[in-house]
Amino acid sequence: MIFLLQPDEVIDMYPATPTLKTFRFIVAFAVMGLIALVPDVSRSYCQTLPATPTTNTEMREPRIILPVCNCEESVSIDDPIIVRLRWGAKTQELTEQGADFVAYTLSVDGRFIEGLDEYRKPAVFVPRSADDEDVWWVYWDYPLGTLPAGDHIIEAVFVPTATIFDGWWTFPKGESVTLKVNLHVKVPSKPEFIYLSELQPQSSKVGWGTFSIGTYQFTSPDPTHKISKGDPIVVHKVEYHHGLYAYAPSQLVYNLQGDFSQLEVTIGLVDWIDCGDGVRFIILLNGNAIYHSPTMFASSTPRYIKVSVVGGHKLVLITDPCSTSHCDWAIWGDPILR
Repeated sequence: MIFLLQPDEVIDMYPATPTLKTFRFIVAFAVMGLIALVPDVSRSYCQTLPATPTTNTEMREPRIILPVCNCEESVSIDDPIIVRLRWGAKTQELTEQGADFVAYTLSVDGRFIEGLDEYRKPAVFVPRSADDEDVWWVYWDYPLGTLPAGDHIIEAVFVPTATIFDGWWTFPKGESVTLKVNLHVKVPSKPEFIYLSELQPQSSKVGWGTFSIGTYQFTSPDPTHKISKGDPIVVHKVEYHHGLYAYAPSQLVYNLQGDFSQLEVTIGLVDWIDCGDGVRFIILLNGNAIYHSPTMFASSTPRYIKVSVVGGHKLVLITDPCSTSHCDWAIWGDPILR
């Protein structure tokens, strides 16, 4: 089954009573698929940074498109592409039998792909909606991989090597159908910023409790602290969903790989636990101090700061407890990298 539509024509894919006019527009239905693209997923900076031993590297889903005829599609330069060719019929038997007499040629930018038969898969059943009929499909899934940025032409030609029947229509021997896709491969745009919490720290040491992101990962044994596991990180009534809990003395180390130009962050202390002698926030880049805050207390107004990290690789966030570490609930509020 395959359909080829004349320009500006719309036809019923499964007409109850085929007419001569319908047959003028229906060449076939089972060959309408050509390339398969699956949902685009924007590239994240996390994928450019080294994973920790406990982190699994995720493979990107292949992209699949099923154009009816001449069409345009867009993919990312990182998207692996599968070119899907197919033949469909009313029953499993008709599908398998017909596929034996289907010959495809496939070319990418004029380069012909050899050995398509080895990519043929067994027939699969695809139920239709209430208004349509069920179909069995045989797929030829060719793993094209990724393509360089730019415009590419993928063309497939379907030719029956014998007269075949799909349960609805007959396809004469040698009657070919050509399908073509103009594929635009694009370089993904760079995100405006990422949260520092998206990066895996090389090390994270805090003076008390457990290093936490967004929500506390521990419960304070002191009920007057009113801190329980799962509570959001809040400073002066502002909730920091990507905030970093760093009770002084603390040290958080990140590898920026020179990919960023600026760090922005709000610094402050949990304001309802006020019994210490203050905390100083220090930022090191490649071993050099690039920021040093005044002594801040639980009652201090949080400070929003921006520092350059151009050419930076090793980023270290430090909280200094001054004389004592009593009540030094220091927070790096939603640090972002640009």
